[in-house]
Amino acid sequence: MLARIACALTLVGLTQACGSNPPKGLSKPSIAVSQVPADTRSESTAPPAKSGRDPDCSIVSGTDRSGSGFDCPEAQIPVCGVACHSGDAGACLGLLTLRLRGKPIPVELFSSQFEALCSAGNPLGCRGLGQLYVQGAGRPKDDVRAVELYEKACSGKDAVACVYLSVMLELGRGVAQDKARALALLETHCDQGVGPACNELGYFYVDGSYLEPNHRRAFELFTFACQTGQVNACDSVGEAYEKGWHVARDLEKAEACYRLGCEYWGGGGSCESAARVRAQLGK
Repeated sequence: MLARIACALTLVGLTQACGSNPPKGLSKPSIAVSQVPADTRSESTAPPAKSGRDPDCSIVSGTDRSGSGFDCPEAQIPVCGVACHSGDAGACLGLLTLRLRGKPIPVELFSSQFEALCSAGNPLGCRGLGQLYVQGAGRPKDDVRAVELYEKACSGKDAVACVYLSVMLELGRGVAQDKARALALLETHCDQGVGPACNELGYFYVDGSYLEPNHRRAFELFTFACQTGQVNACDSVGEAYEKGWHVARDLEKAEACYRLGCEYWGGGGSCESAARVRAQLGK
């Protein structure tokens, strides 16, 4: 079960297909609380507690939906472009997020800016540059270089980059597989209320090959990530409600969760899932 960070780690740039069949009871399905650098997170954000309740996919309006920490509204593309070229790393990441959502944003609009920002020691610039290397966008695909850049950004206190790094470590992409370190990174940042970290941590509990399986805890982690902004995590919550996996089956809640991802990404698996559930509801 559970669509992994953008149903394929879209924000990280990996291309792992999403599946609908749950391995080991739930299923292991890209970054992230609304993922922002740890040192700029809202102090009101708290890590998920073991609530014992069955929450829904409510998301506070205006919250970053991508998990990248930066969203550039389509209507503001020219403004973001100007800001990016003026050295605003967040604006550059906002443009990259739009590109990952399938919008026609040329990589040339921010590629050289990421290079310059990273060279100047800006962790957000290093994270964005790492994503380009993972995707092979505007430069040769190079997972090893991407890991180096994620390491640099993570050391610079960019929490999202730490999550991206953990995924590379878990999968052994561009670096020797190290699940222990990947888990440590996720636990540290999830404890700080970083949604993307909690989302990825949930998959460790689902998989059960490294941690003791705890599907209820996984559900709470996915829900926390969803409610704090990451719509990719909402797909996982929606699938749990649709299938009744370790939570009471509730098609209304499932459809609402899927719809969030469909509205944000504008297509793909989230929309297909939402339509499937609406059909079951007779809508």
